[in-house]
Amino acid sequence: MASIRIAFTGDLGFAIVDPEVRSVFEQAVARLRTVISHVEAAYPAVGNTEGLLDTLVALETDRVGLKAMTAEQGIELDGWIGSILERTWTGDQFTAAIMERKRIANLTADFMRDFDFLLTPATASAAFPIDTYGPDKIAEQILPPSSWVPFSALANFTGLPAASVPIGYTQDGRPIGLQIMGRHLDDKGVLSLCAIVEKLFAQDRRSTPSV
Repeated sequence: MASIRIAFTGDLGFAIVDPEVRSVFEQAVARLRTVISHVEAAYPAVGNTEGLLDTLVALETDRVGLKAMTAEQGIELDGWIGSILERTWTGDQFTAAIMERKRIANLTADFMRDFDFLLTPATASAAFPIDTYGPDKIAEQILPPSSWVPFSALANFTGLPAASVPIGYTQDGRPIGLQIMGRHLDDKGVLSLCAIVEKLFAQDRRSTPSV
């Protein structure tokens, strides 16, 4: 993999990222540079995709069926999923989301012609309470519940292969991951780079902070 070209970004130009997550991610990039020569700060300028994620989830969810199931079982969905079920959506919104997804896919495909891989944090924050749909705040900012997944959303929008590899921990022991996204159909390349990162961080995984 000596000749590969890797791009990296800690925020895709718009995401709010927890300082600890960003710091561990930047340290991981620096360590990767010790074994791969061409690692460059760059990213596809897709813009903020927060609203797009909500609309596409609504479009691709059986909202009628989900509402019927929750009513039958006496379950009340709140938070992010609840808001998607409760909101009124229009055909124009769904059409606009489909066109926006195509724009992002095409822009990212153009970007990946110059790079073999794109590295980002796996998530914008570390783990949050299991009974919530997202962290209350990220970097002291109050954000929508889905704001912790901007990086995996890009992989989903584009259909490009991606994987997450552990690279460290927060001070209180929550794991932090690195997302590796590759070119179209290059699943093998993504897994190969994952193996390199896993080897680089083998000791770190054996040294979980005590809490």
